Amino acid sequence: MKATKLIYRILATAFSIQTLLTQEITGFLPQNISAQIEWERKFLSFPKASNCEKHLFILTEEPHPASSEASDKVVKYIDRVFKSYGLNSKVFEYWAYLPYPEEVSLELTQPEVVKFELKETTWLWDKDTYDDNIFTFYNAYSPDGEVEGQVVYVNYGLPEDYKKLKELGVDVKGKIVIARYGKSFRGVKAKVAEENGALGLIIYSDPMDDGYMKGDVYPRGPWRPEEAVQRGSIYYMFEYPGDPLTPGYPALKDAKRIPPESAKSLPKIPTMPVSYKIARKILENLSGLNVPEGWQGGLPFAYHVGPGPAKVKMKIKSDWKFRRIKNVIAELKGFVEPEKKIILGNHHDAWVYGAVDPNSGTSVMLETARALSELVKSGWKPKRSILFCAWDAEEYGLIGSTEWVEENLKDLSENAIVYINIDAAVSGKNFGASSVPSLDNFIQEVIKNVNDPESGNSIFYEMWLRQNKENRKKYNPDSAKVKIGRLGSGSDYKAFLDYAGIPSVDLSFSGNYGVYHSQLDNFYWMKNFGDPSFKYQRQW
Repeated sequence: MKATKLIYRILATAFSIQTLLTQEITGFLPQNISAQIEWERKFLSFPKASNCEKHLFILTEEPHPASSEASDKVVKYIDRVFKSYGLNSKVFEYWAYLPYPEEVSLELTQPEVVKFELKETTWLWDKDTYDDNIFTFYNAYSPDGEVEGQVVYVNYGLPEDYKKLKELGVDVKGKIVIARYGKSFRGVKAKVAEENGALGLIIYSDPMDDGYMKGDVYPRGPWRPEEAVQRGSIYYMFEYPGDPLTPGYPALKDAKRIPPESAKSLPKIPTMPVSYKIARKILENLSGLNVPEGWQGGLPFAYHVGPGPAKVKMKIKSDWKFRRIKNVIAELKGFVEPEKKIILGNHHDAWVYGAVDPNSGTSVMLETARALSELVKSGWKPKRSILFCAWDAEEYGLIGSTEWVEENLKDLSENAIVYINIDAAVSGKNFGASSVPSLDNFIQEVIKNVNDPESGNSIFYEMWLRQNKENRKKYNPDSAKVKIGRLGSGSDYKAFLDYAGIPSVDLSFSGNYGVYHSQLDNFYWMKNFGDPSFKYQRQW
């Protein structure tokens, strides 16, 4: 069995595809195709949506940020489930420099005094919104500090936005800037604000981007309500990912660490996220010029850039510690070249419950592992080993995966065939893929034989329809192509691709997902909006 076909088997089983193939299958000789088709038919009897639902329910019982007690429960559950399938599962520990929020506050001090409550709304029918262990409004790795200043609105906080402000004669030096989420990683927003001399940064979710301007908000629909906040790290992953104090080598307990002030990856100005309910109170108290074209958001008034008269005071204090993180890695041993590896991975830590991000991916991975184990019991023998990896501390800065790659770099560089990342596997029904260019044709071949569980058409065809709906080209299955995206640096494939040089792919079903990194990304949301019947998690 060739390497490309092993990649195919992981993808095929992960999607539970209906492969009644009549054409050639990449990686197989013609005389072996009929046997492969039989194995794929047999596999179809194994995956169950009910198992995905059961896993997701258990994985989202408690908020479980990296290194928390609840996270340890998740680790034990994943490890126990892998072992129940007969897999060789082990837990690998590292010690990373992780801050937890200790004191975070925000106050409007001019033109009136308003002390904001940094807590999301509770809902009577949603028990998860009452948990006292939910992190407050927090951007991890924000430095400690207390700053006060007039506010300037900087749109998305991109370099070109600051350039435009300079053209308008607006200086952000010594000011606190407020930027809306979107268009760039939040750490980039912090870095650009720092470079332009801002005292601090507030990031908010504008209803134009994932709130009521997109459609009905929770509880009526899937979009972000006014009190929901997007937590997240502002770690400068563009400098380097992983533990900030052990760049380039694993964060083992006795590892030599650089001082925090020497870490280029740590931000320099206080930064915090807020809801658009809080942002509204700040933005409606800005005067100055009306915003340039394209800067107006979805709040019901004309936006101004400032500065002031709105003035805010923000305070951030974190508990900075070396905290133990845990990866769970299970192996299905290859029968001919066991040292060669196909790696399937997803992180298990979440800012709150993480029903979509990341646990839809974990439920998919656990069910894939079970199905492949059942296939082996039926006589199927993979040529190479398959690893199922549940990473820790991804949300902080891709830490668990990076430390494991750093520790195992030589072996991975020599023996890893491909890394398949799933992360937020399902938030809707629109399939998307990003990969290295060499895997484009392979992915297109596979998804031509993957059925969408709702329409019954191939996922390739559904993807083609979305990409060509405007020009309405005639579909020709023999010559049609779909655009496969390119990998950036936003998930656990980064260390595999950029550091170890391993071909990588990232796959997901996406949809109207407005509760990213809020307490509403929970089982209730998935059951009512994301994937109610869990048929897309099964179809993975």
